[in-house]
Amino acid sequence: MNKDIIVSNTDTINMLENQLLSQRMVENLVNDLLDMAKMENFSFQLNEKYFNLSHLITQALNMVVHTSF
Repeated sequence: MNKDIIVSNTDTINMLENQLLSQRMVENLVNDLLDMAKMENFSFQLNEKYFNLSHLITQALNMVVHTSF
């Protein structure tokens, strides 16, 4: 039996945003692994960077909400 799934534009946009966020997370993980390799070689530099903690938490929660259905 073939059942078509109807997805609204809003759902599509939310799924695409979730995919983009997931891609960024994978990219950050790869960068973290590269940083660990630099730390092992004692060639690591720390840079101070400001970020919006509230926005970061909201993104994390949105990702969990969109992957739970």
